[in-house]
Amino acid sequence: ECAPLPGCIMDPQAALENHFHVNLAPQDTHLFIWKHPKGSLCPLSKTEVIKLTHCHQ
Repeated sequence: ECAPLPGCIMDPQAALENHFHVNLAPQDTHLFIWKHPKGSLCPLSKTEVIKLTHCHQ
């Protein structure tokens, strides 16, 4: 469990609350999602991260 670090830039609780505020995803979706070009929301996977960042292993 992450402990809050009030006032610290590395506060995990504040970062998560900001993520919810900025991205406005529905509450019943995965925590990390991406918007498919056709408009649907998809869960973010390692495969998609690699494709989206053009990284290769």
